Amino acid sequence: IGVFGFQRQEKGGNLLLPLLEKISALGFNVIFQDSSNRPIEPISGVIQLGHVANLIDEIVQCDLILAPYRAEAYTKRGSGIIMNALSCGVPVIAPEGTAPGRLIAQTGAGVLFSQYTINSILNALQSAITNYDSLAEAAFVACRQWPTSHGVEKYLNAMIK
Repeated sequence: IGVFGFQRQEKGGNLLLPLLEKISALGFNVIFQDSSNRPIEPISGVIQLGHVANLIDEIVQCDLILAPYRAEAYTKRGSGIIMNALSCGVPVIAPEGTAPGRLIAQTGAGVLFSQYTINSILNALQSAITNYDSLAEAAFVACRQWPTSHGVEKYLNAMIK
């Protein structure tokens, strides 16, 4: 499970460390990347990364991306992490009622949590685990369609028209 980006309050804030501890206690390995290079206390099963030159190289090593974002900060704002994950065929857990959440719902390539609480996010994680095969298939389909639906090909076609 991967958690990536410049970790700020709107990207998990006070929930992030207890959430990582709980996920690790469930037996999952987590890659926690923070571009700000602020170290956290070591957590068993959590690999900490600072700035990395190419996030996609790390994202593709994950079976699932967790984006424990505050919904109010992302209602109209996108997420490069989530777009990178979907473009690479990696399912995502993110908040509903957000621009990234709408994209996830549209593709079926992830699970949305309804409340900004540890329990709601863990319930979404459990749902992702239970339904992983269908999520992974949807993520694969989404990544195959990405160039024409969101990538350079779409941009070029729009310019030509």
